[in-house]
Amino acid sequence: MSRHNLLISGYYGFGNIGDEAILDTMVKRIQSAVPEAELTVLSANPERTRSLYGIRAVERARPLKVLRAVWSCDTLISGGGSLIQDVTGRLSIHYYLMILMAASLLGKKVMVYSQGIGPIQKPVNRVLTKWVLNRADIITVREENSKKDLIQMGIRSEKLFVTADPVIDMACPGKALGENLLKAAGLNENSTQKRVAFALRSKDFREQGAYDALCEVVNALLRERCAVIFVPFHFSEDLEVIRRLKVDFGDKIYTLVERHAIQEILSVIHSMDLLVGVRLHALIFSAVAGTPLLALSYDPKIDYFMKAIGQSTFGPVNAFSPETLTQEILFRLEKTETDRAALISAVEDLKTRLDINERELVKLLGGK
Repeated sequence: MSRHNLLISGYYGFGNIGDEAILDTMVKRIQSAVPEAELTVLSANPERTRSLYGIRAVERARPLKVLRAVWSCDTLISGGGSLIQDVTGRLSIHYYLMILMAASLLGKKVMVYSQGIGPIQKPVNRVLTKWVLNRADIITVREENSKKDLIQMGIRSEKLFVTADPVIDMACPGKALGENLLKAAGLNENSTQKRVAFALRSKDFREQGAYDALCEVVNALLRERCAVIFVPFHFSEDLEVIRRLKVDFGDKIYTLVERHAIQEILSVIHSMDLLVGVRLHALIFSAVAGTPLLALSYDPKIDYFMKAIGQSTFGPVNAFSPETLTQEILFRLEKTETDRAALISAVEDLKTRLDINERELVKLLGGK
């Protein structure tokens, strides 16, 4: 049986739990569907990536190494995540599109895998995206809105498929791992307090007004005798606000400030009664764990995911009322069992779409 050399390009090796969960799930699904595949990943931390996933990894910031990896592969897989967008950085969209273009020009097979497309605001970037993606063999996107946006840009619809975020297929490890971490953080495992986890981005709370609003919510929950826990998802970026809160609230709140494995963080979320999330993959972890969730939106991808699971966002992260948010949290804590049942059903529906990724990949590689 011939080997298939597959190169995966994405936002890997940066310590973002959500993106690492994407890679973890992608690797497992691809290896299951294509056992003869040899996988290589472009990573910011190749040594850690090799250690975690047992596959080859190449330094993503070294142009010659990246080009050599593209030259050596049979097929480039770009994804998942929100790679092709121009709102979080001026250059990132060009980085991912250049890798896709290089693969096409070198005659490689190209698959865009479960990506969330956009927002792409600059007209030149929309033209460039059209030019590059029309040369891809297969494009799968994680929501219907991404497909619509690509069609509006002029991408041919016959190669477009709507699937879901790969992380939705993660297996939940139960609560034991999470309980151990929470105990180490000081939370009494026998407490009957309702547990509310927050997964926030520091950048949304650097302004004093936004931070004060967050503190009002925390104080209100503490008055209601809730256990309030803060969980970082993008470790290097999320700790700033968590550490600031810890200084102001001390032992009244619980924080995770060490790096933890994907399964450990998922288990922590599984141990909660409610997650209040800004980060997309915190919300997806919550859905996978069957933990009710409340979303504050900073990007359309948050709204798209909540719609996919039959819910809506609470509102924008930069314009919430502390009183109203607290009331909604307390209301949701009273109906957790109903919410859990609805989440489990919605997640199962999304999982059925994921098989499209591997079906199309196998076809692309010459299988049936």
